[in-house]
Amino acid sequence: MLKRLGRAAVGGAFSLAFAACGSGGLGPSGSIDGFVDSGGTSIYYIIDLPEGEGPFQAIVYGPGSGNAPANLRHHVSHAQRLIELGYAVVRYDKRGTGRSEGEVPSLSTGNSETVVPQLAADMMEVLRGAQDHEEIDSERLALFGLSQAAWYLPIVATEFPEVQFVIMVTGGLTPVDYQNYWKFFGVY
Repeated sequence: MLKRLGRAAVGGAFSLAFAACGSGGLGPSGSIDGFVDSGGTSIYYIIDLPEGEGPFQAIVYGPGSGNAPANLRHHVSHAQRLIELGYAVVRYDKRGTGRSEGEVPSLSTGNSETVVPQLAADMMEVLRGAQDHEEIDSERLALFGLSQAAWYLPIVATEFPEVQFVIMVTGGLTPVDYQNYWKFFGVY
């Protein structure tokens, strides 16, 4: 399946028309949702299932910076394409967004040593929660993340030998202080 995803990505898999945001599942075979506890904070997740019968290889989608609920437009469009390729997709509301509790973490040079591991811990709990579902092949997992997620996906991958590959898009190369500098001046 990695080969299929690679060919699809090269062919422009992620340049899709954006779908309208909405709550709920995307999977043609249904969706499963629930909550996990991450250090006393309730994190909401949804598993979108592809066509066919499981268990399916799952890709856990890590949110980027700021307000990033599971139904964010680009999260939905990426998930739809991955589902079409036959993967189950696990999306979750970043802490402090959507149905998840807590506050949206603001990352800075002064707190990156605590915030990045906290974000990794949230994803790890979602990953564990997904592994508990019979529709998911708990031995065939992958991680996908945008922007800020590229800082914590490697932490998660090192804790789970079941993770077969990681996809990091537009992130992880800029130090926190540079990102905040450019954000301050409205570059993005």
